[in-house]
Amino acid sequence: MQNTCFELPVNDQQLSISFTSPKSTVQPFPLIIFTHGFAGNKIGEHRLFIKASRFFASQGFATLRFDFSGCGESSGDYGEVTLSKQLIELKEIIQYAQTLEEIDQKRIILLGHSLGGAISALVAADFPFIQEVILWSAVSDPYEELLSITGKDAQEIAYLNGEYDFNGFILSKQFFQDLKHHNPLKKMEEFKGKLIALHGDRDQDISSLNLEKYKLAFLANNEPERFCGSWIPFADHTFTNTNWEQLLIQKTHEYLLKTS
Repeated sequence: MQNTCFELPVNDQQLSISFTSPKSTVQPFPLIIFTHGFAGNKIGEHRLFIKASRFFASQGFATLRFDFSGCGESSGDYGEVTLSKQLIELKEIIQYAQTLEEIDQKRIILLGHSLGGAISALVAADFPFIQEVILWSAVSDPYEELLSITGKDAQEIAYLNGEYDFNGFILSKQFFQDLKHHNPLKKMEEFKGKLIALHGDRDQDISSLNLEKYKLAFLANNEPERFCGSWIPFADHTFTNTNWEQLLIQKTHEYLLKTS
C-alpha cells in the first residue's frame, strides 16, 4: 500500500489528510472516508483508524483520514469549532474525493466513529452517489449526548464566560448552541443507500441502544436488507482491546462485502 500525507485548504483552514491506496494496480478503488469524533483526530484511539485503514487497503479499499480544523495536525483552534463547521468540512472532503482519478466514484463510503458517526449520518443524504455509510458507536443526539460527556456545568460556564476548557479543548458558547440544531436520526431517514452500524454493548459513553435507533430511523424509508449491524460483545466506546477492535474491523469488512 502507499500512504500520502498532505494539507487540503478548506475555507480559511488547512485540513491534514492521510490518503492510503492499495498495492493493486487494478483501478479504480472504492474509497472509505474516516470521520473522527469529538476532540479526536485521524489516528483514532489506540491507532484504531490507522489499523483499520491498513486492513482495508490490504483488501483493495483506498482510505482517506483527515483532521477537522482545530483537531490533530490541522490548522485552527478548537474554540472555533461547531458541528455546522465540521459538516461543511466533511462535505469539502467528499467533493475533493470526487476529483481523484483512481477512486471509484460510484463507491465512496463514509465511516464515522462517535460524533463522527453523527456527522456522517447528517451528510450522507446530501450526496446521492454515496451508497454506504458505516457507523461505529455513533452519537444519535449530539446535544444531549455530548452534554452527558462534558457535564451540564460546561454549558453553563460557556454561556456565562463565553467558553469552557474541556481537558485542554476550548468549547465555545456557540459550540453548545449549534449542537441543538442537528438531528442525525432524522437525516438518516432520508438516506437511500446501505447502512452498516456497529456498537460496543458495554459502551459507557454513548448508549449501545443507538444502534437500534439508527436502524429504526433508516428502515423508516428503506428495505430491511439494506441494513447490516451488530453489537461487539463486551466492547467499550473506543474498542480498547485488540480482540474488540479486530472483530469490529472484520465485521465491518464482512458487511461491506455483503453490501457490494
